[in-house]
Amino acid sequence: MKHDLQELRMKGPKTFGRQYGERKCACCQSPLGKLWNSGAVCCGCSHRICSMCRVGAMKWKCKVCHAYREVKIRSGDWFLEEKAKKFPITTDKYETVGEELLKTYNVLSHISVVPPTPPPHLDYQILGRSG
Repeated sequence: MKHDLQELRMKGPKTFGRQYGERKCACCQSPLGKLWNSGAVCCGCSHRICSMCRVGAMKWKCKVCHAYREVKIRSGDWFLEEKAKKFPITTDKYETVGEELLKTYNVLSHISVVPPTPPPHLDYQILGRSG
């Protein structure tokens, strides 16, 4: 299966030798139209591909990206990649809550914090009503 993928990559999307404004399929180099058969952009490699070189219905993929995805699914590599995204491997040692509090205290200790002071107590005489 990986051998087939390598063959597809050799035949796959090519971007060299294209002139600006030239609209051709990245895989088979067939000309693309403006309105009909204008090509779709592969959601894997972002190359513009014709209707003969793409796979899928909702999100178009070129044959190379589709084969690469199939190899990942059958080998189980997709699971390891998603696991690595969800649970990144840290080389640091594990911190305890106390260590984390000490770090935040050290960061905050350089900031001068003035404790709040109560408002001054003024002894006002309550004026009584004299009648």
